[in-house]
Amino acid sequence: MKAVKAFQNRYPFVGPIFWAVSIQYYLVQIVVALGWEQPYSWLHNTISDLGNTACGPYGDRYVCSPHHALMNVSFITLGVTMILGSMLIYQEFEKSLASAIGFWFMALAGFGTILVGMFPENTISWLHVLGASLPFLIGNMGLIILGLNLAMPKSLRFYTLIQKQ
Repeated sequence: MKAVKAFQNRYPFVGPIFWAVSIQYYLVQIVVALGWEQPYSWLHNTISDLGNTACGPYGDRYVCSPHHALMNVSFITLGVTMILGSMLIYQEFEKSLASAIGFWFMALAGFGTILVGMFPENTISWLHVLGASLPFLIGNMGLIILGLNLAMPKSLRFYTLIQKQ
């Protein structure tokens, strides 16, 4: 961890940049959804459908994502930015057990997001479900822990608490 701390001290902007790069995930969702021949439904389809590598019925819906590779790369990129951002940003805050747990949870959520991109819903489904569960369960708990325990302005604390996925 000394090497991470030394890197972060020298380049304090890198951790926040990693987390800011996560915006690509939301932009890619829109681009990939717009590429569907049958309209993607934000209400009835899942985000995982955007990364599904096959066309046809899946569950109770029709799925055909022509740009699935782009979505899966986006999932992996998001996961990497979550892990690296967590490692680097943690160095900026008062190190307490709560902040360590919160940032660890965010890194685990990032690992789960990588699994989602590596194992689309129509491939090895148990790995996809495990991957999707980590951000929804562990990642949201991490946001709550960080929102309650980090020293930050009240407006940012409130935003962190309501930002649950």
